This record gives sequence, structure tokens and C-alpha cells, in this order.
Amino acid sequence: MLKSLVCMVGLLMAGKGTAGQLQLPASHADIQGNDIRYESRNDRDCIGSWENAGATVSWDIELKKTGTIHISAVQAAMDSSAGNRYSVSIGKVSVEGSVQDTGDWGKFTVVELGSLTIREAGKVRVVVRALSKKDKAVMNLRAIILEGDAAEGAREFIPLEKQRGIYFAKKQYKPEELPVFDLCRDQLPEPVLEDNPDYLDMYWKCWELAFGHYKQPEPGNGFIANYLDEAFNPNIFQWDTIFMIMFARYGNHVLPAITSLDNFYCKQHYNGFICREIWEQSGKDHHSEQSPEAINPPLFSWAEMENFRVTGDRSRLELVLPVLERYVKWLETGRRKPDAVHGLYWSNALGSGMDNTPRNGSGWVDMSAQMVIQYNDLAAMCEQLGEREKAETFREHADAIAEKINRWMWNEEDGLYYDVDDRGNQIKWKTVACFWPMLAGITSEQQEVRLIANLKDPETFWRKNGFPSLAADQKLYEPTGGYWRGGVWPPTTYAIIRGLTERGHEGFALEATRRHLDAMYRVYKKTGTVWELYAPDMDRQGSGHTGSREHEARPDFVGWTGCGPIALLIENIIGFRPDGVNNRLAWNLTRTDRHGIKKLRFGDVTTDLICEARTGPSSAPVISVDTDRDFELTVNWSGGTKIFRLTKGVHTLSL
Repeated sequence: MLKSLVCMVGLLMAGKGTAGQLQLPASHADIQGNDIRYESRNDRDCIGSWENAGATVSWDIELKKTGTIHISAVQAAMDSSAGNRYSVSIGKVSVEGSVQDTGDWGKFTVVELGSLTIREAGKVRVVVRALSKKDKAVMNLRAIILEGDAAEGAREFIPLEKQRGIYFAKKQYKPEELPVFDLCRDQLPEPVLEDNPDYLDMYWKCWELAFGHYKQPEPGNGFIANYLDEAFNPNIFQWDTIFMIMFARYGNHVLPAITSLDNFYCKQHYNGFICREIWEQSGKDHHSEQSPEAINPPLFSWAEMENFRVTGDRSRLELVLPVLERYVKWLETGRRKPDAVHGLYWSNALGSGMDNTPRNGSGWVDMSAQMVIQYNDLAAMCEQLGEREKAETFREHADAIAEKINRWMWNEEDGLYYDVDDRGNQIKWKTVACFWPMLAGITSEQQEVRLIANLKDPETFWRKNGFPSLAADQKLYEPTGGYWRGGVWPPTTYAIIRGLTERGHEGFALEATRRHLDAMYRVYKKTGTVWELYAPDMDRQGSGHTGSREHEARPDFVGWTGCGPIALLIENIIGFRPDGVNNRLAWNLTRTDRHGIKKLRFGDVTTDLICEARTGPSSAPVISVDTDRDFELTVNWSGGTKIFRLTKGVHTLSL
């Protein structure tokens, strides 16, 4: 007898028994024999390629009660395997069944096999064996389901190496209502820009889209938090999520996007691996850890520390540090080639996030610089938590990688960093990846002069709409974007501008921000929305291709596009740098119009700050402040720097 699998909610809830039911998923099975394997694709989350009739699939369980157990198999097969016989044994008793034709190897059905009488409780092994096999595979097996009196309270012994999320203390989803933009808008930071009201239109559009893309977990996928979704694909993505946090942290008190990362952490493998892409429906990895594109830029720690610097929430650092320590250990073995002379880190086009970038080699500039960022942020976490020895070790790792990057990847003649092959030979593609070392903080003043000269060169990177992903003088450059062969992408634009800012090049960072936002607004005015990427040389969204597939930029894409209209607006256009850890705020005043922000929240402070219009950059600013907590304000302007220690209440500051 067949049951439809349409509504099998919770089928893959790993090893959890409900009242009278225990589900044994393929991902936990002990597989013995050759020519059989676990397949982790979303539609093939199963024991598959079962060509060996002598192979076995088993689980260890503990039964708390005696009585009756009803056994079902979740299986898929084509007609060529229909009729294959197999048995499911629980200890010394067993039932037999026949493989059913489901019409497709990825279409699963629940097949009821029969009932057994359990006369003795305790630990026992559940074993599936093939009894007969035609020419093709035995079947695809997704799960065995045990139901009945004897299954009540039963539990599965999951091998340690098959457990997920063991380093993350948060284990369960606590249902929370999704925030509504119209109800939360009054609690979000409200920029004031007298001379740039156009920017504010995009600012609020991005927040509205972000709230619309905030989701609850699908039943049964094992996610443990509401999350901000990139909203173009049925998966969650490491790289998208990290950059979404860069802007969403300014609204964390009403849209807690940082917990989006929890759904990656709870899926971490025992060896530390975290897949870059996870199916939202099933909660399964999209790639095996052996896949070249299994990870995205390893910037979890960067997202956590950037969020922490706004919120000041140390308890979150305590929660995530064990996860990220184990993750970086996996990266050391999983993303370094032992036979490469340089000792740096490799990626590929999809893994780097730059899908059709024309790059190769075994040492990638962006990946290696991101490892420096990761180690330095892990060190900063440890310092916040009082673990000084760990912090020192992490900083030593960062310094060692930085030395290798500058030794092998820096090209003095071109003023750029290049990827390298196994022998350390540079592979000279000019892409936005060349500039990650600035954000990693490993560049000298002389190197920065050369890098900025490239960024300012209209023949390469200083295009009409900002920094193209591939320089305009490269042979594969496409003026319409070509996806990552010229497209102007918000995440890499943000990374470059943050690198410029943190290395002290505030003026050019501001100029680049204006160019980026102005270009975005010209397209916004035509289309009414923001886009996944932009064309470098014309006022339109980007386009291009990935492999043989034509690809137009996606509209309403606040996934990472919010980094410009929200984060860069607050940080560079207005000039705020919040320090929620110490309740401090720095304000770099460069504008002369009436400008500022209301309801800016950092740490436990919520404040309004408005600078009145000035006749010129050298005229003294007058600032009004209304704050609900004490905090320290540092104002930097053309006339110097002044520090104010403000108490709760209303203040007028004259510089």
C-alpha cells in the first residue's frame, strides 16, 4: 500500500521520536559495502547508487517499550528496479517488502512494509538488506519510519561524525512573529539629508524589501531561527547572508538578521565544515564538502564582529566562538593545497561568489585575504571574552597569511594583487578580488597608493557606475555587466569602500560611495526598485550569463544591495561610525547641508543627531543631540576633532 509523501512534515527531523514514532534518515545511516552511497542533493537526500545487493544500511536505536512496531520505507525507484525484494530487521525479527515504481529516482513515496512484535526493550540495530536485485539499483532509500506502541520514546544513537550543529549551543526554533515594516518603520534609523532626498527613497525601499524577505523556517528543515532571505533561490547562501547583515545590523533591534547565521551554524558538520548553500525546504547541504564550490567567502566572524560593534552583545560572541573555531580548522585542511609552494588558500568561481569570473589557480587573493580577516576577527572575539592566549594565536595566524600574500601575490609593476598557481606564478586577471587585502588591513601606504591609482583609472576600474567586477581593459569585459565579467556588484563595492575607509582614505571612499549611489538612483528612478547588480557603463541593471545560461539581474534584490543605500549612506554619506561596545559614536562631518540621523541605535543608546546647514566646510558646525542614554561623541571635521561626553537628554553642541 502506498502513501503520498506530499505532507510528510518533519520527515527528516534527525533522530527525533514523536509519540509512537521514530524516523531514521538516510543521512544518519551506517552504510556497509561498495557501490552504494549517501547522496545529499535536495531531491536525492537518500541512500542511492545501490548497485551492490550485498550492501547493508543500518541504524542503532534504543527502544523503551515492548509491543508492536509498524515499519515503513520512504523510497524511490524506476520501473527497472520495481519488484526488488528487501528486508528490514529490528534485532532478530524482520519484515520484507518490494520496491515500488515511483516514476522517478527523485520522487519518493512511503511504502508500508508490515508490523513486528517487540518482546524485549533495549538497544538494537535496524538493518535494511537487499534480498533480490534486477540489473539496476536496489532503490533510493530516504528513511525508515517506525511507528506504534514500541516506538514510543524510542531514540536513535547518531554517530558523532554524523551529528550536526554540536558546537552551537542553540538547538531549537522558538516561534517568533515576523516583524512588519509598516509597524517597525518608526523604530528604524531615520537619515536626514536636506540636499539628497533621492538617497532616502532608496534607503526606505531597501528596508521595506528586507522586511518582506524575512522568513520563518520551513517545517521539518531543522532551521532554528527566523532569517533574512536573499529571495531569489530556494536555498540560503553564506555570502549573501553575511552581506545582508552589513546593512541590517542598523535595525537589529527590530529585524534581528544576525540570527540568520544560526541556520548555518546548526548545520555544521562534526569536522567543522559548513556548506555555503543549504536547501530551505529540507535543510540539507547543497554541496558535499569535497565540492570545489562548497564554501563561500569565509566571513562568518566578520559578520559577527561587525554586528557586535553596533549591538555590543557579548553573549552572542560566546555562543558562536566554538562554531567558528571549528570552522577555521576545517578551512585549514579543506582549502589549502599541500603541494602548493605558497601555502595560501584556494577557491573557484562559484565558491568565491563571483560565478563566472575568469580566474584559476591554487592561491586566490580574496580567499586568502578573507582568511586574514577571519583570524583577526576571531582574535577580537577572544579578546572580548578574556581568552588572550587564543587571541594571540589567531593574530599570529593572520600575520603569517598576510606575509605570504604580500610575498607571492603583490605585483609591484601593476600595483595589484594577483592569484597564483601551485608554483607561485601570478595569474594576471584584474578583478575586484585584487583589492581585498586593503579590507584585511595588510597593505602598506605605498601599496595603497598603487591600488587606489588602479581604482581611479577610467580605463580599468573607475567606470561610470563604479567598480566593475572585471576591469574594462580585460579581454572578457562586458559593458552591460556580463555578470561577474564587468557587473558592478554591491557586496564587492562595499568591501572595497570599507577597505578604503579603514585604511584612512576617507575622501576617495566618499567619492566612490556617491558614484555608486548616484548610479543606483538613476536606475531606481527608471524602474522603481533596486537590483542584484548594475551595468558598469550604462544606466541600467546588469546582465550577463553564467555558463550557458543567460541571466538578467534580479529586481527587488535587497539581498546585499542594501549595503549601499543603508550601510554606506549611514557610514560614508552621513559619516557615522558607531561603537556599541563602549557606547561611543564617531561622526565625520563632510557635508554642509542640514543632515544627520534620528533614532540611531548602538549598544543601549538611541539618539537623534542633526547638524545644521553651514555656509561651507570650514564654518563651525552646530549639532543638536537628543539621547536616551549617556554616550561619548567624537566629531571630526575640517577644523579638527572634539570629544563630547553627553548625558541623557537634549544638547546643543557648537564647535
